[in-house]
Amino acid sequence: MFQLSRTWSSQASRRPGLSPLSTTVGYILLALVSSAWSCPDDLTGSARACFLDYAVRLQSLQSSPQKLCCGLDVEIFRAFCRSYVDGSRCERNLRAQCPAVKQRVIDQALTSLEGARAGLNQLCLDDNIVE
Repeated sequence: MFQLSRTWSSQASRRPGLSPLSTTVGYILLALVSSAWSCPDDLTGSARACFLDYAVRLQSLQSSPQKLCCGLDVEIFRAFCRSYVDGSRCERNLRAQCPAVKQRVIDQALTSLEGARAGLNQLCLDDNIVE
């Protein structure tokens, strides 16, 4: 293995142009540019779409005559929490696809969740409650 790397290094040093370091830097830059390209054009719409199922289920719960304290079906509650957890996962994936300068667009699109996140995380991520 040492012989192989020594041969490769000597060939690279004889070639004019790119060194192994500059090739590595090039790959890193390509990866950064590629990740920016995978960020959706309609970032606001994509962020809101992450929580579309959650919004529908929340509206359904709010308009239902059944309340959490008085006979709400546990499967409806589980589906509600699952939609929130799935939406949060979608949001994390979206944030990972987009550069740091676009994170604020996602934050603005999801401002309606700001006050509810702590409670939803406690409620929906607690296995003792959901299971």
